[in-house]
Amino acid sequence: MDQVRIHAEVLKVLGDLLLAMSSPEWDARLGNAEPADRARALALMLRLQEARVLLGNAALVAILKPMQAEEAALKAGLEAVSRSLGHLEDFRGLMDSAASLLAAVGEAVA
Repeated sequence: MDQVRIHAEVLKVLGDLLLAMSSPEWDARLGNAEPADRARALALMLRLQEARVLLGNAALVAILKPMQAEEAALKAGLEAVSRSLGHLEDFRGLMDSAASLLAAVGEAVA
């Protein structure tokens, strides 16, 4: 997968995650969750916003090599998130997959 496509796909999936985590279904699931899970979800939402801004504002040329170095982790994170988005009832699984994608993004834009 070329880096322009990965960049675009990561931005799209980060947006999809943010939409899913802002949905009434997510809110209902989280309403019954442990306080630690709610806090983690809020922290992940902030990290998602930050990652979208960083990637959206980054000149692709400047992050091309780091994204190439993180390509396998980015692809794995994208696949995990894609699987999790269809299963909001497993909010911990979605948070885990979001965290793995965010870690790869963080490595690419650090």
